[in-house]
Amino acid sequence: MNISLINQESIGEMTFPKSLEREVSPLLISQYVAYVQSATTKKTGHTKTRGEVSGGGKKPWKQKGTGRARHGSSRSPIWTGGGVVFGPRREQEKTVRMNKKMRRLALAALLTMAAKDKRLAVAEFDETNAPKQIRTQLQQYLAQKDAVLVIQSMASPLKKASNLDKTKSISINRFGARQLYSKKMIVFDKESFDNLVNRLQ
Repeated sequence: MNISLINQESIGEMTFPKSLEREVSPLLISQYVAYVQSATTKKTGHTKTRGEVSGGGKKPWKQKGTGRARHGSSRSPIWTGGGVVFGPRREQEKTVRMNKKMRRLALAALLTMAAKDKRLAVAEFDETNAPKQIRTQLQQYLAQKDAVLVIQSMASPLKKASNLDKTKSISINRFGARQLYSKKMIVFDKESFDNLVNRLQ
């Protein structure tokens, strides 16, 4: 299985590392996606029950003789400003857990799937290449597709030429399942790809 190799001279191919090839398990991938979404979603929804809102210690009016319905507290859920019934609570938020070995397997499987779908590429440029030259090669390969450039450091030559339409760059430390299943093209610089392979072996 081959993936694209982009350099200053041409757009060729390189062999996808055998050590990274994994069987694609839909169940494992769905678990990994759920884990990533759970880890990156801010759990901000939290409502107060009638026991947590302030006030309401005094009975609004006496039990009998007023002609109105009886009430024991103005903090009842049926009152404005009262507690909320069945609202979101932070302690009810479920955190999806997944061990490190399963996460690595799932990420390798997603990379294998991207390689099979011809959505994976490695760009090999150095500091001597002009940003314009790099940008021209990337434009030719990406062809206005929704893409992400994965770089090892902000000093990467790929970063200097990444201001393309529908393309954004991220650090290898922030790369994960979200980019693999949401982007049509994923381009690594050589250093970040080598580090990822070593990490997932």
